[in-house]
Amino acid sequence: MHRHKVSSGEFIILGDPVFPKTPIDWESFVREDNSPNQNALFETIRGHYYWFYLQPTGCCVGSSLSAIYPIYYSRLGDEILLSSSSFSLAKLLNKTTMNRRNLLERLLFNYAFFNSTWWNEISLLPSHKYLRLEQNEASVEGDFEVADYFGKVEDYSKKSLHSLAKVFQEETALFFPEDAFGISLTGGFDGRTLVAAARKANKQFSTYSFGRPGSSDITFPQEQAPKLNIPYTPILLNEAYLQEKSLGAAEDFMSLSEYNGNLGRPHYAYAAKKLSKDINFILTGNFGSELFRALHEPGVMINQCLIDVFLAQDDSWKEKLKAAVAQWDAAYFEEPLSELIQDLESYLSERQEMDPNHRFYQFVYNELFRKYFGPELQMQSHFFNNRTPYLSLHLMQALNKTIWSGVHARLFEQQKSRRMKGQMFYSAFLRYADRQMYHMTTNKACLLYTSPSP
Repeated sequence: MHRHKVSSGEFIILGDPVFPKTPIDWESFVREDNSPNQNALFETIRGHYYWFYLQPTGCCVGSSLSAIYPIYYSRLGDEILLSSSSFSLAKLLNKTTMNRRNLLERLLFNYAFFNSTWWNEISLLPSHKYLRLEQNEASVEGDFEVADYFGKVEDYSKKSLHSLAKVFQEETALFFPEDAFGISLTGGFDGRTLVAAARKANKQFSTYSFGRPGSSDITFPQEQAPKLNIPYTPILLNEAYLQEKSLGAAEDFMSLSEYNGNLGRPHYAYAAKKLSKDINFILTGNFGSELFRALHEPGVMINQCLIDVFLAQDDSWKEKLKAAVAQWDAAYFEEPLSELIQDLESYLSERQEMDPNHRFYQFVYNELFRKYFGPELQMQSHFFNNRTPYLSLHLMQALNKTIWSGVHARLFEQQKSRRMKGQMFYSAFLRYADRQMYHMTTNKACLLYTSPSP
């Protein structure tokens, strides 16, 4: 826990905050009207954490950028109850009635689109908002807007890749803990850029990956880690794992994520349990690909129903949602579906003047990151802290001044060449940070960035 006095009260930070190397001006986190300044807070303190701003008349409570760590709240008589666990609140309040609207959104989109929970009368605090508690009253407040950081392209040249690489190195260096830590090293790009950044910073660390025996996510690091003189641990998802560990790991993942995750990720829980015997921190490439690439095809992260909502230029999405629900139980979901359609109408109407891709990326930062990746990081927090350097406002601002940002792509871009911009950055960064790794083959084929360094 980190406590810091300010003239109007006190700030408390809980979780795994990543502080800058320079002294922090805690007074900058308070506006002239004594309300919390989330822009200054998020720009200064990276990482995943809860923050509390205590004042003589009450307090404000919120979560860090993209609200990866959730805050649930409800009322019990004259009291406002807060918790990081919806299950704990439900048990305390003796709640047993399930929320059909929440179930409907999960069936349609793979996760809740809005801020419902499994139970009626228990709500999830909206992303980038905070809860103000004063005299037994609670209000949701906050004016932070992630779309304000989307910016405009200022540099269209390849030279911007070198400047961006320097920013990424500086940002990532802040995330390296003093304790022993591990980095995911696979055959892909997201993790190996972090490995290159750690090597450039002369850090001591280990690496790991999980996958089927013989898969490129195992064979590539097995071959390359010794050449880099880096300890490497393979976590094999072999037949023994499938027969003996996968079911228990799936149950662990679901229960430790409060059933907000899905059954397709048992290996994350299995890996976390094994890695936690040796390390307290990992650095992962979570959120990396989403910054650079244009999300474009249905899957567990963005499914067809979600694409229909954001891509439609008319009301056709409504009929598509109704058709999807009719396959399950139209009568059971009739009322929650009507409410959902009304809320989606309002959501889209409020954002109709936004660039279509900006509108979608606002959803990515506000909802997709915490609804899809959040359960994974929340589960892992029971074993160690997962630090995610790609989720950084400073990196986002620098990236969004260039053509390499997914924010500036076309909505659900289908042209493959236009979706390769992220690989250009990864290649440029490896060339900048670690020439040995730059010349190593990935499972995306050989690196092709060849423009001269500035």
